[in-house]
Amino acid sequence: MIEVIKHGQTKFKATCTNCGCEFTYELSDMKPLGGIDCPDCGNHVVHQGFGNNNGGLYYPPNCRDISEVYDNEIKNCDYVVNAGVSWDNLNPLYTSSSKEAAIDMARHLPIECVEVVYSPCDNWNVDEIVWSNRR
Repeated sequence: MIEVIKHGQTKFKATCTNCGCEFTYELSDMKPLGGIDCPDCGNHVVHQGFGNNNGGLYYPPNCRDISEVYDNEIKNCDYVVNAGVSWDNLNPLYTSSSKEAAIDMARHLPIECVEVVYSPCDNWNVDEIVWSNRR
């Protein structure tokens, strides 16, 4: 039987880069594409996740089984869009079962550092960057 000793982080603190507002939020407050809107000015603030992951894909293990339903068929979300304010601090914002959809989403994010990683749910040893806006 699994017994939780201590639950993980559920509340996060953010500072708006536009107006300087400091606020807290929970994962349930986040927008579908990741991040949160500043309560003062409405500027999109990137969710900084569970700490610095040094650019690697560190998706919380219990979230790796995310799937989508298309035409009554369940598909694993093997593509992850990571984004952040620097390449040393990327966090997963969006998952997709489609490479094209993930890349399209990544291209439209107003964030400096964005990459799409192929990380199949059935092989956790694979993390292949398939698109990046790194120059």
